[in-house]
Amino acid sequence: MAGLAALIALWAAAAEAQSWQDAYSRRDYPTAASLLQAEVFEHPAHGGSRYPDVQAIQTLAQMYADGHGVLQDALTACALSNLGSGAAVYQHGERHPKTLEVQRQVEALCVPLAAAERRDAMEANRCFQEGPTPRVLAESATRKIEVDRTRLTVVERGRAREHALASLLRCAQQVPEVRHVRVPAPKGTKLSAREFVEIYSWHSSYKDGRRLRTLEWSAIELTAQSATLRARTILERGEGSAWPSRAVPTEFSRPVTFAMNKAGDVRWQMPGRPGLHGLIGRPATLRASAR
Repeated sequence: MAGLAALIALWAAAAEAQSWQDAYSRRDYPTAASLLQAEVFEHPAHGGSRYPDVQAIQTLAQMYADGHGVLQDALTACALSNLGSGAAVYQHGERHPKTLEVQRQVEALCVPLAAAERRDAMEANRCFQEGPTPRVLAESATRKIEVDRTRLTVVERGRAREHALASLLRCAQQVPEVRHVRVPAPKGTKLSAREFVEIYSWHSSYKDGRRLRTLEWSAIELTAQSATLRARTILERGEGSAWPSRAVPTEFSRPVTFAMNKAGDVRWQMPGRPGLHGLIGRPATLRASAR
């Protein structure tokens, strides 16, 4: 872990000494992508400029479309081109050549998508995240829980309920890990088991002009009607960008422990971190806490 942290630190120091344009011109697409992701995705919503630089947005959109330095992602490419269009209108006006150029990019990247994909791209609304690898989290004869880059889906007896990750995670930059856990009821009680989806997410923020990154853990409870945030805690906080992409540190790779008491409350505990624990009340009480 120390070696990985040192490599990331070295990358960050080297990145500060160059621009994305330099890396892109050398066809060092991974470096260019990380620099662009930091510039575009972490651009503050306040301050002197409402939008990131139009050229930066447009270049990153095309990199996602082509899979240069990033995994090819047509939805993110479209969403970024839409952001670039808004930025161009704001910065240059509706009839400026740069605005018209970006609008042509929107047509090229968004029109080929299915209607549902275009809807997802529009709903991104500047909340761009590198979502988890699409996969099935749990499956039985009548029920399936799966996650993709933008949503958590529960399919039960042929009927699907979709829950947007962005709204559950406060617009995370990256979602490197998602886990499913079923918490059985204590023996001798008439309580039902409870079901949670754990999500690890990297976030960016600004404080006193400094860029900060945090790693958060969230527990989303699944019931027959909803997916609701029940617990959240910060695992790691540091200064600097959340990019390049970061995995969950090894000290948090062990599964969180969950145990239900006879009142129906669930106690969670982060392994190896005595101070990171909390109580999630029964669904009817909607109580949740974290320390």
